[in-house]
Amino acid sequence: MATYTLRIDDRGREVLLQALSMVKNAAAEPLMQGDMSQENLQQHEELLQLHRGILYVRPDPEPEVEEPVVGPEAGINGGAGVDVKKPDWVPGVD
Repeated sequence: MATYTLRIDDRGREVLLQALSMVKNAAAEPLMQGDMSQENLQQHEELLQLHRGILYVRPDPEPEVEEPVVGPEAGINGGAGVDVKKPDWVPGVD
């Protein structure tokens, strides 16, 4: 079975939950009138599961922001223009 990822904001979640609630209520009507066909039961159960899944979902955690490096350890322009002394014993290094 394929799965999908959907990214929505808070307002989109509210709208989706309202729409699912209306469709779920409409799917419950035949059941309340006694039509317990397998198709109606399955459709209502799938809508319930989808509604619960969206209702219980939690927001993504905020991304961790790395603290900027300051001082002599900080790379300046990716190290461009920085004079780094290399050991004399490394062959092939000027």
